[in-house]
Amino acid sequence: MLDEIAKLNADIVLLQEVEKGDLTVLSEAFSDIPAIYHGSENLGGARATFGTAILSRLPLYDAGAIPHKTTQAFGVWATAVMENKKFIIASIHLSSPPSTGAAASSELAWLIQTWRGVNSPPIIVGGDFSDATEIMPKSSWTDSLTKTTQTQRSTRMLISSEWKRFDAGIVDDGKSSHDPIWAITGK
Repeated sequence: MLDEIAKLNADIVLLQEVEKGDLTVLSEAFSDIPAIYHGSENLGGARATFGTAILSRLPLYDAGAIPHKTTQAFGVWATAVMENKKFIIASIHLSSPPSTGAAASSELAWLIQTWRGVNSPPIIVGGDFSDATEIMPKSSWTDSLTKTTQTQRSTRMLISSEWKRFDAGIVDDGKSSHDPIWAITGK
């Protein structure tokens, strides 16, 4: 995984299903800035040993778990600043079978509602959407993979309408629908 992350030369990396014990190595190899991490309580309960993380070369502020009123935390988010522009980065892993799709849709709706409650700065949301993207307001979001040939995946990166998608792709090993994706975005 470290080799793939290094090849992308990214400013920000969003990870899901990261074992807590592996996070230090990943974080130190990527940047001097500590990773933002929280266990996937919605999938593994309060003692989940795996979770979501944000690795960043940019300063991050106001970081924390994305709480949910019924399914527990399902991701992490933080405010990033680049060239004096503030935006939110979120790494999520929504509930998936054997739970119902309703849980994933509820989590995504909660994320949107909570994001709008913080004055709606631009946002980039990446992770495992468990096919809950159907509730996204189409005029407000761009799926970074819409112009690729492989859009039937639960792993997505959505960007709010303030951003432009310049390029995106999938690091496809042909074995999983959870391959790394990447996107180049900007104003």
